[in-house]
Amino acid sequence: MKKTSLALALLTIAVLLTAGANAQTDASPVKNTIWKAWLDQLNDSIALHITDDSSFVTTSNGDTVVRSVCKMSADTLLLSDYDGQYACTGITGKYKVSFDNDVMTTALIEDACEGRAGSINNLKWRKSQPATK
Repeated sequence: MKKTSLALALLTIAVLLTAGANAQTDASPVKNTIWKAWLDQLNDSIALHITDDSSFVTTSNGDTVVRSVCKMSADTLLLSDYDGQYACTGITGKYKVSFDNDVMTTALIEDACEGRAGSINNLKWRKSQPATK
């Protein structure tokens, strides 16, 4: 009886540790946030709204210019546009993301969408506020 109880306790601890590790790796520092930057190509400030699994970019007057599926893994951000005036549908961009306090920098790894790559490569984004759902 004691062996069964010990085995059950060890199994429970293993499950809890695994769940905790998965929760930590799934956590993203950009999920449900808004980041703002100045974009010379538009001569305007833009806001990158990142939700659980997607993102959208708006201009300073609130117009949405592109919507994307957004995935973050470690320090890599994947963007796949699906709608918008500047969308590159069917093309996934891959960017290295680094953080310095409330500033996020997106650095091009690979992206066949020249407009997106030319616009956000080495762009510094300032954290604005949590996104609302």
